[in-house]
Amino acid sequence: MDTTPSHTTPTPASAPDEAGPALDAVSLTALRAPAVRHLLALRAERRLTRAHVRTTAQCLNVSDRTVWRWLADATTAPRGHHHPRNAPFRPVRDHP
Repeated sequence: MDTTPSHTTPTPASAPDEAGPALDAVSLTALRAPAVRHLLALRAERRLTRAHVRTTAQCLNVSDRTVWRWLADATTAPRGHHHPRNAPFRPVRDHP
């Protein structure tokens, strides 16, 4: 009696020989902030694990060390520090 299933398990596609970066610089920058905010929230709840950092690093195609560095930078930046593009517009006025 044949116990081999009638279907076959698909084999994963092989990676191209010269794969480029998974994300361009703009995409990486756009995804970095929400990822760091989520990891900081997990840290605040005392639920952050190395697996969270590793998964984030893999998704963003960076090293674990890079993600740890981003977290360190985020916790040492002064509160209320905003990227200039997120700062409110304040026109320059001449004083009499």
